[in-house]
Amino acid sequence: MKRELKALLYVAIVLILLVVGTLVVILAMVASITTSSAQQLQCQCDAAIGPDRSIPATPGSCAPQTTATPQSHTSAPARIVWTDLEVDPPDRHVSPRLHACLNALQEAPPQLPPLQTVATGPAISCVGELIHRIREPSPRPAPQWNALANLNRELVFRAAERLTTGVCTLEPTSVIHGTGTCKGSSVTDPLPVRGKLVLPATLDRQARCGQRVDRSAISAGDLVYWRYVNHGATRTGIAAGPSSLLTLDQHGRFSIQPIPDADDLMIKRVLPTG
Repeated sequence: MKRELKALLYVAIVLILLVVGTLVVILAMVASITTSSAQQLQCQCDAAIGPDRSIPATPGSCAPQTTATPQSHTSAPARIVWTDLEVDPPDRHVSPRLHACLNALQEAPPQLPPLQTVATGPAISCVGELIHRIREPSPRPAPQWNALANLNRELVFRAAERLTTGVCTLEPTSVIHGTGTCKGSSVTDPLPVRGKLVLPATLDRQARCGQRVDRSAISAGDLVYWRYVNHGATRTGIAAGPSSLLTLDQHGRFSIQPIPDADDLMIKRVLPTG
């Protein structure tokens, strides 16, 4: 009888150890998944509304949390989980930043790891030509271009239009209608054939568009944002090359300036390449 009790006790101990070990493994896996998801959400938020300076930058890729893993920068991911998240505005347990982020992610394209290649193609060469013309005494840009968001919007629209018209000009060949969206501004949501690339008219919404670019790969036409305040960029310019950008000075005049060395610098590629 004692031997049987001892045997049962040993079996019970072994089973308990197995159960405890399994629970430890499961908890470790859950913790790992939770940490990874939090890092991915932070990365998506940083790209949409600017870096969170209260949290140290997380090294690694910025792959979107999806129901399917994209195989390359040219393959669109499946439905993005973040866009399904909704937070009741009165919820005091959710930070204002997360509220702003989830709102922005309804429009912002999912982010892949920062692009590492220099952009090329007709739209890229066109925007370089347009920036060069703006620097000349004439022709003068239209008055409505004298706003930061409008500067980016007009140049991007004209450069992308070259893909359908074959013309690269500062003179309007068509009119920009509507408030614009991020539609067609990234490799995960490419511009349709003969489509028009109309970015949002406000700077905070405009900064949500496009794909992040590594500083080493910045090219003509990439949009540069910095000085984020209240979850939105307050300064922007359009890259003229790897080290300079076209922006407006404090008097509203066009100005070629060095790309700033700001700690909240965000570089986005919106123009089709190749």
